[in-house]
Amino acid sequence: MKIDYLDERLKNLLEDESKITKKYGEQVLKQVKRRMRALKLAPNLDELWKQRGGGLHFLRRNRKDQLAYHVGGKRRFIFTPNHDPLPLLDDGGINRKEVTCITILAIAKDYH
Repeated sequence: MKIDYLDERLKNLLEDESKITKKYGEQVLKQVKRRMRALKLAPNLDELWKQRGGGLHFLRRNRKDQLAYHVGGKRRFIFTPNHDPLPLLDDGGINRKEVTCITILAIAKDYH
C-alpha cells in the first residue's frame, strides 16, 4: 500500500529509527518496523486484514472510517483510507480490497 502521513512531523518520526527509539524505546522500534513493513507490502487493506494476529480493526463513533493497527503493548497506528471517493460496498461498508492508500494519523497509546 501507499502510505501517507497526517503531517511532516509524524512522517519524520516514523521514517527515522533513531527518533522512534528516542521517543518510544528499542522494543517499540522493532514493532514499528515490523508493522510498517507489513503495511508497505500489503497490496490492499483486505490482504492486511487477513494476516493473523494483526490486531487490525475499524474504530467507531467519532473515529468512524478510521482503523487501528496493533503495534505492540498498548500502542496502535491510527489510520484512514486515503481515497476520494472512499471505496464502499453496497451495504455502506468500506471495500477493503480497493483500499490501496492510507494516511497514518497517529501512533497512539490510547485512542478511546
